[in-house]
Amino acid sequence: MRAGTSPRAAGPEGEVFVLLVGCPAALVDACREEGHRLAIGARACDAASARAVAAGDRLFAVLVAEAAYQERPGELDALAREAGVALLRIDVADLGRPGGERLLAAAVLGAAASGDEGDGASW
Repeated sequence: MRAGTSPRAAGPEGEVFVLLVGCPAALVDACREEGHRLAIGARACDAASARAVAAGDRLFAVLVAEAAYQERPGELDALAREAGVALLRIDVADLGRPGGERLLAAAVLGAAASGDEGDGASW
């Protein structure tokens, strides 16, 4: 295990991470900053490469911009279902509010760090 990481983030099963599909750069940056603080990964990709990027390690949740979701809804739903994680569809217009990206990043990555995996129903 690397120095400064928690067992939750880097165990024998690999890194815990959140997948950001088609999300704006400001949200990706906020998630990476919060993830670095909490030793949780944040990986960004487009809808077409989501399954490949999600492979391996320990996926916690999928955050997907609504426009990216509409490109491949069945594939993204199946990815989240098969991984047993929540899929959070995000209206990027709502993130235009001051601090919106940071609040969302803190909530999702904080849940990942605490191990609050639940069934996604509370999202």
